Amino acid sequence: MEKEISKHQEYLEKLHKFLASQVCEDVHREGDVYITTDKNKFEYIKAAIKDIERSFEHVKRKVHFDEIPFGHYAGIKLTYTPVYKRIISKKLIGFWCDTYLSAQPEMSDIINAANFENDKIKLYELVTERRIRYSYHDFENKITIKNQYNVGIATVIFSNRCTLSQRDGDTKKVDRRECSPNVLAVGRGVLMEMGDEIFTLYEMYKI
Repeated sequence: MEKEISKHQEYLEKLHKFLASQVCEDVHREGDVYITTDKNKFEYIKAAIKDIERSFEHVKRKVHFDEIPFGHYAGIKLTYTPVYKRIISKKLIGFWCDTYLSAQPEMSDIINAANFENDKIKLYELVTERRIRYSYHDFENKITIKNQYNVGIATVIFSNRCTLSQRDGDTKKVDRRECSPNVLAVGRGVLMEMGDEIFTLYEMYKI
């Protein structure tokens, strides 16, 4: 497992180092989004990234490439939205369970590994989802093309006519989850969500 993690880290470092080296007058960078106005540059970056990915055959997360047809104007929006993503790593679940019980040992009958495994309790961590949205008008077919996707580890876009804007996404879903009565904060940006059965027992233990 540690070997796989180090290989993945090596892959990411090599990937991002190469992409950062390509930033120039024709390649604009915003975080992990790279937009180039030069089609030859786009093809060169694409080929070089494919070579890197082939040298790390085990990797599943790959760079996303996108092309907006030449001459079409596109308004590209990069949105940063906080979301709670479920933690599925047994090692992390064990760590946060132990962390909670070290402060609340009397809850060990209900807050335990078995109830996490049975999905009666779930853990979530706060992450920032980076999402690309854009649209352009296809004059030949008289339609508006819209597209959206997650940035992932990196996204490279070819567009010779575009503007890029950034904004923060809606936090309503995050706020609702944080304020739910069956949810406890067990660490910074880490929540524990109890199912109905466990929450009922939890309420009884508190009395």
